[in-house]
Amino acid sequence: MWNTSVLEELNDAMFLRLAPAIAVFIGLMVVGVVGNIFVCYIFMKKLRKTTQNFLLLCLGFFDLVSTVVGIPSEIWDMRHYYLYDSSPWACKSMRFLTTLPSFASIMVLMVIAVDRYRKVCKPLHGQIHITYAKIAIIAIVIVSVIFSVPALYIYGHRTFQTPLAGVYGHDCSVDDYFRDKSYPLIYEAILASLFVLFTAALVSLYIRIWMETRRHRKYMKTHA
Repeated sequence: MWNTSVLEELNDAMFLRLAPAIAVFIGLMVVGVVGNIFVCYIFMKKLRKTTQNFLLLCLGFFDLVSTVVGIPSEIWDMRHYYLYDSSPWACKSMRFLTTLPSFASIMVLMVIAVDRYRKVCKPLHGQIHITYAKIAIIAIVIVSVIFSVPALYIYGHRTFQTPLAGVYGHDCSVDDYFRDKSYPLIYEAILASLFVLFTAALVSLYIRIWMETRRHRKYMKTHA
């Protein structure tokens, strides 16, 4: 049964419960927006056009998009916990625009780590030129779009039972059409696996960088 007035009352009650979390999100959004705009300005206008600076500029841009789109969307979803009254396509677009910059950011972090690894651990070998870094960013955007497109199909309005018997609400989650299908689970498992893989690779690269830096410092102290 749908009862808009009851769902609005449930929304208001849940909003009061989630108010501290929403306040934290707002604070993070303000810090993220200001910080990333500052980062983008500094790396675009004040620093030399190097590979690292270009990659950090792109990282700041993707993080800015993620902050501007992702956090307000989550706040809206929390405010309309039981009655998500935006269109299904608003939900789909929100999930797509949240997934894309997040996926792109971690891939940019990978390129930054590889660049630093080559500079520290393989200084006499070929380095990543800024031209190749730009090509990598284009590839990252394309790959991120590919992995984000399924969100346009999988997410939408999800109907669920509220605490009141016989009263149903809906939120922005896996669409009712995919309720009994395995596609959402497969998609989310793929994203989670890639996240774990990228994280493991980042940790491995930075451990090697740390070990090489430590070895170099010991050598310099010994031969000073």
